[in-house]
Amino acid sequence: MRWKPVKIYALNPKQMNKKSALLYILLLFCMNIFAQDQKKLDSLLHVYSAQKEDSSKSKTLNEIIKFRFFNNPDEITRKYIEELIELSKRINRSKGVSAGYYWLGEYFRKKNILDSSAIFIKKAIAVNEKIKNLRGLALDYYSLEEIYNQSKKFDSVIHYANKFIDLYNNRDRIPTKKHDVFENLGDVYHILAGVYQDWGMYDLALKNEFKALKFFNENNKETTFVKNRLGNIEWRLGNYEQALMYFEEAKNSYMLKHDTIGVAAIMQNQGNVFTDLKDYDKAIALYKNAMILRKDDRLIEAELWTNIGVCYYLLDKDKETINSFWKAYKLYKDVKREEPVIYDNIGCYYSKKNELDSALYYLNKAIKFSESDQDVRNSSIAYKDRHEVYKKMGNYQQALEDFKAHTKLKDGMFNKTKSQQIEELRIIYDTEKKEQQIEIQEQEINVLTIKEKVYDMQRLLLAFGLLIAFIGVYALYQRNKRNRLAKEKAEMDLEHKTKELTTHALHLAKKNEVLNDIKEKAKAAKAKAMGNGGYQTLIQTINFDLQDDNNWENFSKYFKEVHKGFNAKAQQQFPNITSNDLRLMALIKMNLSSKEIANILNISADGVKKARQRLRKKMDLDPTDSLESSIIAI
Repeated sequence: MRWKPVKIYALNPKQMNKKSALLYILLLFCMNIFAQDQKKLDSLLHVYSAQKEDSSKSKTLNEIIKFRFFNNPDEITRKYIEELIELSKRINRSKGVSAGYYWLGEYFRKKNILDSSAIFIKKAIAVNEKIKNLRGLALDYYSLEEIYNQSKKFDSVIHYANKFIDLYNNRDRIPTKKHDVFENLGDVYHILAGVYQDWGMYDLALKNEFKALKFFNENNKETTFVKNRLGNIEWRLGNYEQALMYFEEAKNSYMLKHDTIGVAAIMQNQGNVFTDLKDYDKAIALYKNAMILRKDDRLIEAELWTNIGVCYYLLDKDKETINSFWKAYKLYKDVKREEPVIYDNIGCYYSKKNELDSALYYLNKAIKFSESDQDVRNSSIAYKDRHEVYKKMGNYQQALEDFKAHTKLKDGMFNKTKSQQIEELRIIYDTEKKEQQIEIQEQEINVLTIKEKVYDMQRLLLAFGLLIAFIGVYALYQRNKRNRLAKEKAEMDLEHKTKELTTHALHLAKKNEVLNDIKEKAKAAKAKAMGNGGYQTLIQTINFDLQDDNNWENFSKYFKEVHKGFNAKAQQQFPNITSNDLRLMALIKMNLSSKEIANILNISADGVKKARQRLRKKMDLDPTDSLESSIIAI
């Protein structure tokens, strides 16, 4: 069944208006997100500036860096990173130091300064290995694998990919809630498969790509690009039926997403398979359909015309062959690319037609540019093809020289292939051996676990019996599991509510400060306007909002959720305190400044001072006692 090309329709004016409206809505949405992000960043900076030099300050700075990094990793971000490293060194917090080195490495990777990036990630690894921070090591190994993949240092890619996988296999040593560092495991396997594919180690490539597919499927992630890779590997292995199956699945996924570039790439891959299967008409149809979708890319179009020309050549359609090759040739010239393959193909065409001078001209070019690109495979093919031309010309000496050059290059490729196959077998053996060791370790752990359970059951059997013991152990395990999960959830909820409480308090303080400022300006304007009633109405409205109890009720709700039982304990310990005293105690417990407290309570700084003095008396504190410490201790 032949695939029907996707039609690309032009938008009419009505559609253009709809598109403009959607773009406008999207722009407004982005502006709103930016405003919220800026507010969050300002809040973090405010908290950071108020903190003393300890691990909390280091963690806050790390959050600021993380926030800025994923929005705008500029020079200011770099300064924060360097500040994190220095602060963490001063307070002797190794995790902060390693995090700083990691961020510096990622910063330089964003700038594409890969050597510097690798240096700082390795510094992070050195710190994390010393303190046995396995979660940090997992992040570092993944980052280094990505860096070396970008810089095409594939030996290092394999080294750090395997270190990442080893950590995953021993992930039980990392706290459960921190297993998110392995969410990139599928990408690690996918990159490994790509390296092995480039090296011609197709069995290893296939094995790692299957692991990537399994991980992505289990985690409900996108698999289209994995299936495309699987199709390419199966094609290289000569498993054409499997290759076409994977390509068809990938193509259907791209079509559903209206990804015409992806569809075109898959059709080109399918065309390659049908060329190998000698179904040249089907291959030509696929190449031409792909070309319809890729008219925007001259280089891709040139490759497709080259493939089409090869199919026509094998079908003995001379006119279509040379027309296709010339189209490819002109397109390569347009993009200023000297492509040895097209020169070789044109040379072979003229050799077939016995136009030997023309054949020799183009095959000379094929050899010249293959050797300049150090492309051994194309050089070998071009020497063999030129050998045939010299033989037809009767120049047997030169034909012999070319045949020798072809044989030497072919033998070199053969030896390299054999070396790769031997290396592949060694890696497969080492991998299987390691997997067997892991399986043996898991079995030993299971045996020890079983023995431990049997021993526990034997002890419990004397008192309760086997059945009761088993149920009791299982129930205890389930309860602990539920308690642990509940505790983790409670900690996360508390952290979230604490942030909400801090944000609400700071917002309330800022709002009251602004309202008071407007109020003072309104009073001044009222005086100049000779008692205009409009200004008085504005002042009354502001006073009403400043005294609105709803603001405090919202704050009080957040406070009670974070500091459960605080009010009850305070009233029990200090029966004389009033509701206003409780408000002041809540704000002091949050470590707010006197200015922020004044703004929230809508009183002056002197008023805050007097209120604190009255509170000290009611709490019966000595002059040497700290009001803040006494309140925090409640």
